[in-house]
Amino acid sequence: MAGEESPKPAPKRAKKAPADKPKKPAGEKAKKAPGEKAKKGDGPAAKRQKTSAAKQQQVEAPPPPQEVVNMEGQLVRDLAVMMYGFGDDMSPLPETLHLVEGIVLEYATTLLHKAMDSAAQRGRLRRPGTAGAGAAVGAEDILFLVRKDPKKYARAKELLIVDEEIRKARQTVEDVRDEPE
Repeated sequence: MAGEESPKPAPKRAKKAPADKPKKPAGEKAKKAPGEKAKKGDGPAAKRQKTSAAKQQQVEAPPPPQEVVNMEGQLVRDLAVMMYGFGDDMSPLPETLHLVEGIVLEYATTLLHKAMDSAAQRGRLRRPGTAGAGAAVGAEDILFLVRKDPKKYARAKELLIVDEEIRKARQTVEDVRDEPE
């Protein structure tokens, strides 16, 4: 037995398509001949899956080009104060500030694009460049996106409540000013 080699399995060959079937042009449905068995992917469930996959691809299509607003450098002062509040140096390195600013802007941009897509799916917002584009992304769209992160959700709700209280206080002050004496 020493010196005998084990037999090697024969290589698998690729199946060739029968030559007697003509190829159909793209987009034309294949018709089954009478008595031909249905293939696994021909049922209604497979068609629904294909349809939902096609719809999903349409939704995930990149948005049309938009006006780009350059926000770089706008948050540096505020970020320096925030970083100091979280224990960083009183005057952090400019490179650090620009790095953190880039991360914040990227997160905010991504979040807002997702909120726009969510609003568009619900029919509240049309993508820019389409007929009738309008309506703004609302707070509920942002809350919907952060709903799975309890800390972010609680903070967003808290900020909305505080914003409403400030708005009411300002309205009260304006009402007092407007009253005739």
